[in-house]
Amino acid sequence: LIYVSHKQFGKLTMGQESQVSDGMSDGLDLSYAAGAFAGMDTSLLVAGMKFRNDNTGAAVSSTKIRTVFKSFDGGRRDLIRYETPKLNGFKGEVDLYDSGEWGVGAHYDNKFGGVQVRVRAFYENLASTSDTGDVWQIGASVKHDSGVSLTGLYGKADPDSGNDHTTYAATLGYTANMNSLGATGIGVHFEGTQDMAGDGIDGQAFGVGFNQQIKSAGANIYGNVMWWDVDVPSTSTQLDSLVTFMVGGQVKF
Repeated sequence: LIYVSHKQFGKLTMGQESQVSDGMSDGLDLSYAAGAFAGMDTSLLVAGMKFRNDNTGAAVSSTKIRTVFKSFDGGRRDLIRYETPKLNGFKGEVDLYDSGEWGVGAHYDNKFGGVQVRVRAFYENLASTSDTGDVWQIGASVKHDSGVSLTGLYGKADPDSGNDHTTYAATLGYTANMNSLGATGIGVHFEGTQDMAGDGIDGQAFGVGFNQQIKSAGANIYGNVMWWDVDVPSTSTQLDSLVTFMVGGQVKF
């Protein structure tokens, strides 16, 4: 990875790096509760769990949570990137990928009085290497000094065939110092998709979670309970709803 950075003219990067869409949902939520839900894409935490068929046999189906529920965040690619200087909380970027595909993104972070604001948005043209085609996603998070926050996300992809894929999510959070360990975040989260796993397949999920900082150890513990439901066409075998429960920990060095 090589780059040239200038305070006035911005930054030019060449090499393997996060594409413009990487982290656009998991780094969006300003509340400490975000740690309980992997940002706005909670299916990352239970990706491989499968739904059961809603019939007499009730066999485990081939449909995984991650098959239905996901955001449009990308990963790492070989690219050339230009980032603008940061101006009044705004930063833009343009990426050209090794395949000839490209993307543009925008980051905005600012504070107005007692309200902190974060906005993330991107558009990518991925027609060369996948059938996803055009993809865009926008999200925003606001957090008041009282600790109350609200975060929302919405995105669409236009595949080569079939209906548009849609993803959306929202989190209501509260962050406060409730004990001597450090910050505590609690929240309720909702997310849904349309046609992501195929035409006529829609998903809705709802859950509650917590994230507790242990400041003296540079760590945190988190957990959530989520209810997952999938609607499939009437001609397909219906799926039972799924409940997941998880706890975890993280240590930062």
